[in-house]
Amino acid sequence: MRPIHASVWVDDLEATEEFYVDTLGLDVKNRLTSTVYYEGSSNLFVGVGDSMEIQFKHDPDIERSGSGGFDHFALSVNNIDEEVERITEATGCPVVLEPTTMD
Repeated sequence: MRPIHASVWVDDLEATEEFYVDTLGLDVKNRLTSTVYYEGSSNLFVGVGDSMEIQFKHDPDIERSGSGGFDHFALSVNNIDEEVERITEATGCPVVLEPTTMD
């Protein structure tokens, strides 16, 4: 699996790390506390190898609901059906919207 790009606000940074690092197998690339935009917000960067990183942002003082903190998320995988099956079996999470496959 290769992250292409994303920047996402999350409500629970610890649960996010558990899913993306422990379940999906991505690596923690960096952690930082923002000193510019959204000063004090926590940031977790994950990725695989030299791929671009996924940035997860969290600030308990900012309320994000629905898709308000989500722009988009793109991943490249060798076999999407196998990955979806592996992830749903590992987490028990249902698939709400099937993935879109692009060349």
